Amino acid sequence: MKIYQSCGELKIDSSYNEKILTPRVMLPNLKHNGSYEFTGVYNISNGKHYGVLGVLKINGEPNIDLREYKTDKIELTQIGGDIDLNRFSSFNGGLNFSNLDINKKVTFVCYHDDNFDYNNPDDYAILIYFQKKIDDTDNHLQYEKTKIDSKMWKIPDPKIGNGGVLTVDGCRF
Repeated sequence: MKIYQSCGELKIDSSYNEKILTPRVMLPNLKHNGSYEFTGVYNISNGKHYGVLGVLKINGEPNIDLREYKTDKIELTQIGGDIDLNRFSSFNGGLNFSNLDINKKVTFVCYHDDNFDYNNPDDYAILIYFQKKIDDTDNHLQYEKTKIDSKMWKIPDPKIGNGGVLTVDGCRF
């Protein structure tokens, strides 16, 4: 499926050991009373950079590429509640969030796939793919389920795109 432009805030309060991620994703308003949800959220941090992948699902509407969804309004949408980063352990030898501080960045990837299954080897490979590709620059990720493509590019328009870097200062495109 597709990746959508993300933005948001990272709240770190060392006195309470609180590390909270509040992502928002640039999505169209659904016209048929549908709703968005994250069916899974995963730590995809690698050995150098922090990353989180949220698997997006649409309820009550057809599963289509939302960049082709005909609507008159696209806006930053918060899906579900805040994400507590302390609940994640490391994945595939990557970083956990115990050393995350206000000077670090987290790449949040919103991956749209209504049928994602962590236990399916092909879907598990998607987590490995993104883990290898995240970094803390202005580069973003591209992934098409039918073809793994390691190209990275800058996205000039936050209305469509491929991920986002979240910092304590908020959105950065």
